Amino acid sequence: GLSVILSGCSGGAESGTTQEIVGQTIQPIIRGISSGAEHDSVVVLTTFREGLRRSLCTATLIAPNLIITARHCVSDTDSSTACTKEGTPITGGSVKADRDPQSLVVFLGKGGVAPDTEVEANGTARGAKVIVDPAPNVCNRDVAFVVLDKKLPAPVSPIRLGPPALDERLAAVGWGIDETGMLPESRE
Repeated sequence: GLSVILSGCSGGAESGTTQEIVGQTIQPIIRGISSGAEHDSVVVLTTFREGLRRSLCTATLIAPNLIITARHCVSDTDSSTACTKEGTPITGGSVKADRDPQSLVVFLGKGGVAPDTEVEANGTARGAKVIVDPAPNVCNRDVAFVVLDKKLPAPVSPIRLGPPALDERLAAVGWGIDETGMLPESRE
Protein backbone atom coordinates (compact mmCIF):
# COMPACT_ATOMS: atom_id res chain seq x y z
CA GLY A 1 0.00 0.00 0.00
CA LEU A 2 1.03 3.59 -0.17
CA SER A 3 3.03 4.62 2.80
CA VAL A 4 2.61 8.16 4.14
CA ILE A 5 5.01 9.25 6.83
CA LEU A 6 4.54 12.50 8.67
CA SER A 7 7.21 13.18 11.22
CA GLY A 8 7.93 16.00 13.56
CA CYS A 9 11.30 16.53 15.17
CA SER A 10 12.51 19.28 17.39
CA GLY A 11 16.04 20.34 17.85
CA GLY A 12 17.48 23.14 19.89
CA ALA A 13 19.05 26.00 18.02
CA GLU A 14 22.20 27.61 19.36
CA SER A 15 20.14 30.41 20.91
CA GLY A 16 18.32 27.83 23.02
CA THR A 17 15.04 28.08 21.10
CA THR A 18 13.25 25.01 19.82
CA GLN A 19 12.39 24.72 16.15
CA GLU A 20 9.99 22.09 14.85
CA ILE A 21 10.76 20.48 11.50
CA VAL A 22 8.06 18.49 9.76
CA GLY A 23 8.43 16.52 6.53
CA GLN A 24 6.28 14.29 4.39
CA THR A 25 7.15 11.27 2.30
CA ILE A 26 4.75 9.45 0.02
CA GLN A 27 6.11 6.30 -1.54
CA PRO A 28 4.99 2.83 -2.56
CA ILE A 29 5.83 -0.19 -0.49
CA ILE A 30 8.75 -1.81 -2.23
CA ARG A 31 9.45 -5.53 -1.99
CA GLY A 32 6.73 -6.14 0.56
CA ILE A 33 5.83 -9.66 1.60
CA SER A 34 2.51 -11.06 0.39
CA SER A 35 0.02 -11.76 3.15
CA GLY A 36 -2.20 -14.81 3.21
CA ALA A 37 -5.65 -15.75 4.46
CA GLU A 38 -4.66 -14.75 8.03
CA HIS A 39 -5.15 -11.11 6.94
CA ASP A 40 -8.38 -11.47 4.94
CA SER A 41 -10.05 -8.94 7.28
CA VAL A 42 -7.96 -6.32 5.42
CA VAL A 43 -10.10 -5.21 2.47
CA VAL A 44 -9.95 -2.75 -0.42
CA LEU A 45 -12.13 0.36 -0.12
CA THR A 46 -12.74 2.30 -3.34
CA THR A 47 -14.75 5.33 -4.38
CA PHE A 48 -16.63 5.10 -7.67
CA ARG A 49 -18.03 8.13 -9.48
CA GLU A 50 -19.70 7.94 -12.88
CA GLY A 51 -18.71 4.27 -13.15
CA LEU A 52 -14.99 4.93 -12.69
CA ARG A 53 -12.81 4.09 -9.72
CA ARG A 54 -11.60 7.40 -8.30
CA SER A 55 -9.66 6.21 -5.26
CA LEU A 56 -8.33 3.09 -3.58
CA CYS A 57 -7.63 2.65 0.14
CA THR A 58 -7.11 -0.07 2.70
CA ALA A 59 -9.74 -0.78 5.35
CA THR A 60 -10.15 -3.46 8.02
CA LEU A 61 -13.32 -5.38 8.82
CA ILE A 62 -13.97 -4.96 12.57
CA ALA A 63 -17.53 -6.36 12.57
CA PRO A 64 -19.30 -8.35 9.83
CA ASN A 65 -20.73 -5.09 8.38
CA LEU A 66 -18.32 -2.44 9.72
CA ILE A 67 -14.89 -1.30 8.50
CA ILE A 68 -12.33 1.14 9.88
CA THR A 69 -10.24 3.23 7.50
CA ALA A 70 -8.69 6.68 7.17
CA ARG A 71 -10.93 9.77 7.07
CA HIS A 72 -9.24 10.94 3.87
CA CYS A 73 -10.52 7.73 2.21
CA VAL A 74 -14.19 8.64 2.76
CA SER A 75 -14.01 12.44 2.47
CA ASP A 76 -12.75 14.88 -0.09
CA THR A 77 -9.70 16.54 1.51
CA ASP A 78 -6.69 18.59 0.50
CA SER A 79 -4.25 16.52 -1.53
CA SER A 80 -1.40 17.06 0.92
CA THR A 81 -1.32 17.45 4.66
CA ALA A 82 1.28 18.34 7.25
CA CYS A 83 0.52 18.35 10.96
CA THR A 84 2.54 19.07 14.09
CA LYS A 85 3.15 16.17 16.42
CA GLU A 86 0.34 17.59 18.58
CA GLY A 87 -2.06 17.36 15.61
CA THR A 88 -2.26 21.04 14.72
CA PRO A 89 -2.45 21.62 10.95
CA ILE A 90 0.63 23.22 9.40
CA THR A 91 -0.68 23.02 5.85
CA GLY A 92 -3.56 21.26 4.10
CA GLY A 93 -5.71 18.53 5.56
CA SER A 94 -8.99 20.43 5.24
CA VAL A 95 -12.10 18.32 4.86
CA LYS A 96 -14.11 19.70 1.96
CA ALA A 97 -17.01 17.22 2.02
CA ASP A 98 -17.83 13.68 3.07
CA ARG A 99 -18.42 11.29 0.17
CA ASP A 100 -21.79 9.69 -0.49
CA PRO A 101 -21.65 6.33 1.35
CA GLN A 102 -23.16 4.62 -1.72
CA SER A 103 -20.08 5.64 -3.76
CA LEU A 104 -17.88 3.60 -1.39
CA VAL A 105 -17.38 0.02 -2.63
CA VAL A 106 -15.59 -2.73 -0.69
CA PHE A 107 -13.69 -5.56 -2.37
CA LEU A 108 -12.45 -8.72 -0.67
CA GLY A 109 -9.04 -10.18 -1.44
CA LYS A 110 -9.36 -13.81 -0.38
CA GLY A 111 -6.07 -15.42 0.55
CA GLY A 112 -4.33 -12.13 -0.20
CA VAL A 113 -5.10 -12.29 -3.94
CA ALA A 114 -5.97 -8.86 -5.33
CA PRO A 115 -9.55 -8.46 -6.56
CA ASP A 116 -10.37 -6.65 -9.82
CA THR A 117 -11.19 -3.23 -8.38
CA GLU A 118 -11.64 -1.54 -11.78
CA VAL A 119 -15.14 -3.03 -12.18
CA GLU A 120 -17.67 -1.64 -9.71
CA ALA A 121 -19.91 -4.72 -10.00
CA ASN A 122 -17.08 -6.90 -8.61
CA GLY A 123 -17.46 -5.23 -5.21
CA THR A 124 -18.82 -7.25 -2.31
CA ALA A 125 -20.56 -4.45 -0.40
CA ARG A 126 -21.27 -0.72 -0.43
CA GLY A 127 -21.24 1.90 2.25
CA ALA A 128 -24.56 2.54 4.00
CA LYS A 129 -23.35 5.12 6.52
CA VAL A 130 -20.06 6.92 7.20
CA ILE A 131 -19.15 7.79 10.80
CA VAL A 132 -16.45 10.46 11.25
CA ASP A 133 -15.37 13.08 13.73
CA PRO A 134 -16.93 16.36 12.56
CA ALA A 135 -13.55 18.14 12.73
CA PRO A 136 -12.83 20.29 9.67
CA ASN A 137 -9.26 18.94 9.34
CA VAL A 138 -7.82 15.40 9.33
CA CYS A 139 -4.88 16.21 11.62
CA ASN A 140 -5.30 13.87 14.62
CA ARG A 141 -8.72 12.95 13.17
CA ASP A 142 -7.83 10.77 10.17
CA VAL A 143 -10.06 7.86 11.12
CA ALA A 144 -13.47 6.78 9.83
CA PHE A 145 -15.92 3.95 10.21
CA VAL A 146 -18.14 2.77 7.37
CA VAL A 147 -21.29 0.76 8.08
CA LEU A 148 -21.80 -1.55 5.11
CA ASP A 149 -25.03 -2.46 3.36
CA LYS A 150 -24.46 -6.16 4.11
CA LYS A 151 -22.35 -8.51 6.17
CA LEU A 152 -19.14 -9.64 4.51
CA PRO A 153 -18.05 -13.29 4.32
CA ALA A 154 -14.61 -12.53 5.76
CA PRO A 155 -12.89 -12.74 9.14
CA VAL A 156 -13.21 -9.85 11.59
CA SER A 157 -10.19 -8.21 13.27
CA PRO A 158 -10.47 -7.13 16.89
CA ILE A 159 -9.66 -3.52 17.74
CA ARG A 160 -6.90 -3.05 20.26
CA LEU A 161 -7.57 -0.17 22.63
CA GLY A 162 -4.12 0.04 24.17
CA PRO A 163 -0.59 0.51 22.83
CA PRO A 164 1.62 -2.42 21.80
CA ALA A 165 4.17 -3.79 24.23
CA LEU A 166 7.64 -2.27 23.97
CA ASP A 167 9.15 -5.41 22.40
CA GLU A 168 6.08 -6.44 20.37
CA ARG A 169 6.46 -6.89 16.61
CA LEU A 170 3.76 -5.34 14.45
CA ALA A 171 2.88 -5.99 10.82
CA ALA A 172 1.49 -3.33 8.50
CA VAL A 173 -0.85 -4.96 5.99
CA GLY A 174 -2.60 -3.19 3.16
CA TRP A 175 -3.42 -2.67 -0.50
CA GLY A 176 -1.83 -0.09 -2.72
CA ILE A 177 0.60 0.50 -5.53
CA ASP A 178 4.05 -0.99 -5.85
CA GLU A 179 7.26 0.58 -7.13
CA THR A 180 5.95 0.28 -10.73
CA GLY A 181 2.79 2.29 -9.90
CA MET A 182 0.55 -0.77 -10.32
CA LEU A 183 -1.70 -2.64 -7.87
CA PRO A 184 0.21 -5.84 -7.02
CA GLU A 185 -1.40 -9.22 -7.52
CA SER A 186 -1.40 -9.77 -3.77
CA ARG A 187 -1.92 -7.87 -0.52
CA GLU A 188 1.26 -6.85 1.27
